[in-house]
Amino acid sequence: MATIAIPIETLVREFDGKLLLSCELASAGHKVLIGDRPKIRSNIGKSIFPDLYLSKEVWEIRNDEFSRWKNNGTSIAFLDAEGGVFSSEESYLNRVNTSTLKNIDLYLAWGENVADIVCERTSLSREEIFVTGNPRFDLLHKNKRKIYSANADELRSQFGKYLLMNTNFAAINHDDDSILEKNIELFDLKNTDKRAQYESLLIDKFVKSADKLSQLSGLDTVIIRPHPSENFDFYKRKFENNSSVLVKHSGDVRGWIMGSQVVLHNSCTTGIESALLNKPVIAFEPETRLEDDIRPPLPNAVSKSVTTVGELINEVQNYLNGSEPYVLTDKQEEELRMFFANVKKPATSKVVKKINHVVDDSTTSYPTPPLIQQAKNWIKQQPIAPIISKFKNTNSKQDRHRKQKFPGLSTDEVRSRLEDFNQITETDELTVTRINHLDDVFCIVMK
Repeated sequence: MATIAIPIETLVREFDGKLLLSCELASAGHKVLIGDRPKIRSNIGKSIFPDLYLSKEVWEIRNDEFSRWKNNGTSIAFLDAEGGVFSSEESYLNRVNTSTLKNIDLYLAWGENVADIVCERTSLSREEIFVTGNPRFDLLHKNKRKIYSANADELRSQFGKYLLMNTNFAAINHDDDSILEKNIELFDLKNTDKRAQYESLLIDKFVKSADKLSQLSGLDTVIIRPHPSENFDFYKRKFENNSSVLVKHSGDVRGWIMGSQVVLHNSCTTGIESALLNKPVIAFEPETRLEDDIRPPLPNAVSKSVTTVGELINEVQNYLNGSEPYVLTDKQEEELRMFFANVKKPATSKVVKKINHVVDDSTTSYPTPPLIQQAKNWIKQQPIAPIISKFKNTNSKQDRHRKQKFPGLSTDEVRSRLEDFNQITETDELTVTRINHLDDVFCIVMK
């Protein structure tokens, strides 16, 4: 039995897909540690000793950390959090550091296009890159999406007929400006000023369209769901006098998509998720001279595109009046398959198979933690630990931003979601325990 660490950065986006993968790995006999990414990383070599760490990034800042773990026997697998949605080859390669790649034992690509880019532009050969897709998109398949049905029914009951507006404007509306500035410098992001100009135009159009859409007779509510890195209060202030426009970010977006009448976005992964769920989806693309190579084109390509608020209103009204499900054209599906290997076939079993191969003969050899660290680990296991944690300084912008992306997770929530998953995979034989009182990290194993 190998120990597999699966970190989560953005709870509402990553949890379900990584929990599905955890279930399959645990059913294959492994011990899976899943939870808050910083807390998993900071405990490796102290109280956590994984045989394999599943990373969502291969940035340069991870190089020393990965090297240290590998020297102690931990294998590193890479499955990008955004490996199928990017504006250009260069923007994707900004996420893939050549030095850090040398520490990767398993490169799991979302699709053939990404695999080709990495093969052509890095030191990895095509044989070292495995096209699997991402498990989180397995949950969009017709035989698995039913796990979101109950949530969709609850949302319809609460909000009536609603339009879901997914925003993605962190370049000008980031929750923490210091993080945005750091990322621009760290990843040498191109066209930053150009992108900010474009997103300023977009966010203004989206805000104005939300007000007008909320007046449509066929809608009860417009739900604005900001990107996890955005400042939610910006939208709340904009619509504080319009009770028909609500800002919500709780729960996995798939339940919100399934419960909606129509989905609206611009270059957001939720556009792809909506199309795969056969939900009417509109890409609002106001005409400007600034958009080339700034925002990912694929989500818009699989959506119905409109360029003016008037066209948007008409198209939403058409969908509200109709009853036909949204179906991708053959051309749209063909393009999507190049970036998403699991449009039809599941990724999870492929990922598990590759991980099994890597950890088959692995053994870790971390040095025994010093006595002071052993004492800290012991304290973390005591009931007093939550009281101690309250005295820590967690009021910085970065702490608040991290809490926005990962607000916390309880054992009951993990167990409850596993019960939901029993509709689509065997989870009855799995157990969930919390690692300790301080960390949002959980162990999933076979009984």
